[in-house]
Amino acid sequence: MILKSYETTKNNFSKDKNIFLLYGENSGLKIEIKELIKAQKVDEFKKIETLNFWEEEILKSENIFYEEINSDSLFINKKVIIINKASNKFEKYLLDFIEKNNSNISLIMISELLDKKSKLRNLSEKNKKVFCIPCYQDKIDDLAKILNQELKKNNINISNESKNLILNRANGDRINLRNEIIKIISFSNFSKKITFENIKDLTNYSEEIDTGKFVNTCLNGDIIRFRKNLIELNLTSFNYILILKILSSKIQRLIKIKEQNNNQKNSEVLVDNYKPPIFWKEKVDVKKQINIFKLNYLKEIIFNLNKIELECKLNAQNSSIIFLNYLSKICKKANSYS
Repeated sequence: MILKSYETTKNNFSKDKNIFLLYGENSGLKIEIKELIKAQKVDEFKKIETLNFWEEEILKSENIFYEEINSDSLFINKKVIIINKASNKFEKYLLDFIEKNNSNISLIMISELLDKKSKLRNLSEKNKKVFCIPCYQDKIDDLAKILNQELKKNNINISNESKNLILNRANGDRINLRNEIIKIISFSNFSKKITFENIKDLTNYSEEIDTGKFVNTCLNGDIIRFRKNLIELNLTSFNYILILKILSSKIQRLIKIKEQNNNQKNSEVLVDNYKPPIFWKEKVDVKKQINIFKLNYLKEIIFNLNKIELECKLNAQNSSIIFLNYLSKICKKANSYS
């Protein structure tokens, strides 16, 4: 059964279906629809197990696939099985899955461009149990719609000249576009007015940054350097889980330092006496952070990080925005204390 990609924006479009074929050259759109299906299944079943396979793995050892789809125990979580690089060779496995008719398991097949003669595409288009969703390249109007929706949702006003620059630098790819939008949203936490020059600096410039230094910049309340890091941030390889763990570790250490001797006010003494010893390059940052943050606020950050991590996992598509917004909030707070 054919479903147009724009129809996936309807609420709970996947509720009555558990088999999906996403094919075409638009990788960004396929990722978005895949994440949307997973999110809707979480809403529907509360808890799901996600399993990722490459078609090549299944072809080499098909027992992996059949063991998963034949699990009928009531105690097993609802599952979403994702098959990457699915081709016509997967047709027989799709037929077996349709025949099995296990409503506890959802199957998402992700393919490259499939021609009209494709067996996998034909089966998916004709079978009413399958949503077959073509994902063709975005037009400039599609990208402009995404940009305007995100700007409006986040109360960001920029000039048409700035919008055209963003769309131009996205180079027809919605993944690039969303990465640029994330930077702009994070930047807006520090500046309500965003100029064309700001957009020129923010967009289409990225490199790997030192995550440890990035976290210290945030905790030091260094807004100017933090904004510079946002510009340099490579969101294609952005790993919020890694940064979250580094941030959590640094906050936990600050808590321990403050708790080890509540009466001691001298940060030099607190840091020098801490065990295990703090690396000398970090001592300046740690001393500054001890003076900036109160113990209660540090504990509040730890509590909030657990909530932020859960929120990011439940909203994978927006995880970078959620996490960077919280980092920006901490940086602004630290700056107001320092």
